[in-house]
Amino acid sequence: MSLLEISTAVEDRLAARWGKCPVRGLNDPNRSTPPAGEPYLQVEYPASLTRQISIGAPGANTHRTEGGFVLVLAVERGAGLKPWLAWTRELAGLFRNETFDGLRCFEPAEPSIDGSNASGEWFELSVAVPYEFDFLA
Repeated sequence: MSLLEISTAVEDRLAARWGKCPVRGLNDPNRSTPPAGEPYLQVEYPASLTRQISIGAPGANTHRTEGGFVLVLAVERGAGLKPWLAWTRELAGLFRNETFDGLRCFEPAEPSIDGSNASGEWFELSVAVPYEFDFLA
């Protein structure tokens, strides 16, 4: 499985290049939600599929994981959209067509805006980033 390498690559990149708000990884011991009104970023890994793409080298065949991770920007509900859409554009730019730590990212999806964005005191904007990652096994 490659989720360890993928999540490490994504979260290390965010730690090095994103300082506008706290980043919460999944099952993170520092996962507490900031007080209302303070934005935060949640990273999720909802879907992936791994398949073998080479044959003939037992234990050293190339496997490819294809999937997507989601950057969920939670901001204060009722705080407008313009500044936060600028943040999602910047987040997308950190990963758009970038390759790092063996992870190849493709064109991120724009956040959708509809009735499902509101969640309690928060308004959530999601940027989905498709990727592929090759490893030997």
